[in-house]
Amino acid sequence: MLKNQKLLLLFFVILMTVASGIKFGQQYHNANALVSATEPVYVFQNFTPPGAIMDLAFEGDYVWAATMKGVVRWNRHDGTFKTYTTADGLADNKVWSVAVDQSGNKWFGTQTGGVSKFNGSSWTTYSTSNGLPSNFVTTISVHPNGNLYFGTGNGVVGFNGTAFFYLPIGGPSGWITAVAFDKSQNIWVGTYDSGTRKLSGSTWTVYGDPAIGPGGRVRDIRVAPNGDIWFAFDTSFNGSIGRVSGNTWTRFTTANGLVNDYGQGVDFDASGNVWAAFSDGTSGGIAKFSGSNWTQTNIRQNVGLDFTYVTKARADESGQLWFISNNYLFTYEGTKWRVYLAGLPVPSLLGAPNMAIAPNGDVWFSVARVGIVHYDGEVWKLYTQANGLAGNEVRELFIDHGGNVWVSIGKDESSLGVNKFDGSNWSLFTSTDGLASNLVYSIAQDGAGNLWFGTSGGLSKFNGATWSTYTTANGLLENSIFKVAASNNDIWAVYFTHLGVVHYNGSVWTNYDSSDGISSNEVTAIDIDSAGNPWIGARTDINYFNGVSWESFPITIGAPTSYITDMVVDANGDVWLGAYNSYNTIGLARFHDGTWSSYGTENGLLDNGVAHIATNQSKDQIWFNGADKGVTRLQQFYGLDEKVFLPISLK
Repeated sequence: MLKNQKLLLLFFVILMTVASGIKFGQQYHNANALVSATEPVYVFQNFTPPGAIMDLAFEGDYVWAATMKGVVRWNRHDGTFKTYTTADGLADNKVWSVAVDQSGNKWFGTQTGGVSKFNGSSWTTYSTSNGLPSNFVTTISVHPNGNLYFGTGNGVVGFNGTAFFYLPIGGPSGWITAVAFDKSQNIWVGTYDSGTRKLSGSTWTVYGDPAIGPGGRVRDIRVAPNGDIWFAFDTSFNGSIGRVSGNTWTRFTTANGLVNDYGQGVDFDASGNVWAAFSDGTSGGIAKFSGSNWTQTNIRQNVGLDFTYVTKARADESGQLWFISNNYLFTYEGTKWRVYLAGLPVPSLLGAPNMAIAPNGDVWFSVARVGIVHYDGEVWKLYTQANGLAGNEVRELFIDHGGNVWVSIGKDESSLGVNKFDGSNWSLFTSTDGLASNLVYSIAQDGAGNLWFGTSGGLSKFNGATWSTYTTANGLLENSIFKVAASNNDIWAVYFTHLGVVHYNGSVWTNYDSSDGISSNEVTAIDIDSAGNPWIGARTDINYFNGVSWESFPITIGAPTSYITDMVVDANGDVWLGAYNSYNTIGLARFHDGTWSSYGTENGLLDNGVAHIATNQSKDQIWFNGADKGVTRLQQFYGLDEKVFLPISLK
């Protein structure tokens, strides 16, 4: 009876954990996990990058976003968000367009499933079987009379709330990119490759020549408060922004101040200024037209994003402008820029995120060429140079016992030192303050609260007020310290050029290398177990120091490993590491009681390339990355006296 109660309790805990994660759109995996008192269930909770944002709509306190991984609804006041997918009733997770009608219904145009309506509690989907000309719904517009107009991959169609209706013969076919309504009740329709059509009553006017009208590849059409019609054109060398004002056609080019020839979106602020978004796929930006000239906004300086391509500009009900850049949403709030995230935005091919876990369980991540992200379990918040970070190249993250965040900035000799964030304010420490070098490889904290920094110029200690530096003059074999770990008053450090490790007990420095029993001098990872003993990763082995001598344990997973990327020891004494050999990566490896186990994509990991692993101070949480595909939290469940199977492989 007791065993059954334990099983039910464990199963309930896992299901509650899974349900909590599903709320935020994460993925859970465990492949027929085996549960016992000594062998835990491992549940891998994946946090993948949010999908690229395609369109925006606004409803009071909420911002609705159509993305390539479903629909996201942000609360603009506190940054919390909810994700809706096919599991909730959405027709397709690839969502291209969104609009809110006059009754408050939300409409979502999808890539393959037609259009879905959400009234706040239930979903209804309309497809070609109901009258849509195509299930690829690219744009949605709400007419002043309340009718909806859907641009699709095969023309445009209207909807009066009950049935679809077709526009007069002669309208555009193919991929529709924009639909807008001017003050004379004309309907303007933009196409992907055949210019613009205007419907006046029952008559269509075709604009195909970009020299004399809004011809070209149309990306957006918006009607200004004064009645002018504005256009954004993609890959148009006749000017990527255009305006129809009465009978006058004006086309603007880079000579007028536009960012480039690839306009993506246009809209208007509360003062009537025109804002335009630009992207050629790799670069771009935003520009504002105040009536006489265009001025560009420096996204790197003001927003903190290193990449500058912007694919949409949209104004909310108050005239506040919002901009889309891949899976980032950012807006100007009068005095500052704010970035909204629906997950960890890992830029593809820019490197795997590093991470650190705070005492309260919050997790901090680095984002290549952008900054760092804080996740408190509900809200993802981005910190960049625009809001206090000294630079956007983050090498190392560390959370001290007080919850302060330490960030080493820079990855070469032009590094900027170490940032500290106390939750409100940023401060910067450099070699001028006493740091041995501005190039900081690793950070640790000892039992007395001293911070230790492994740098290219020695090992520095900071007690909160003063700095001390230790170099070859004090007993180090070299001044470049690649890794540092601390426990109580013991400091362990790894040399950069493969000279083994060094131990400092507060008074004496002792160096260890292969002559002392370490399997190799090429040490690349280190952690200290709960008993205070160090474990190191050295090429094909892990090594343990019992206080007197070293013991080596070969890694017996696949071909011999050639490089251990990172390593932690959990609260149970198990060693977790990532590594690769000359053929491939080995995934996540676990060493328990002399036995090796490995976990890969077949077990739910995002990728077999694990470059960084993090654990909290009590060593009961483990996070690791999946190359540039995202990050994973490893959760462990114990508590049964006999082995049973729990079939909970969930997404």
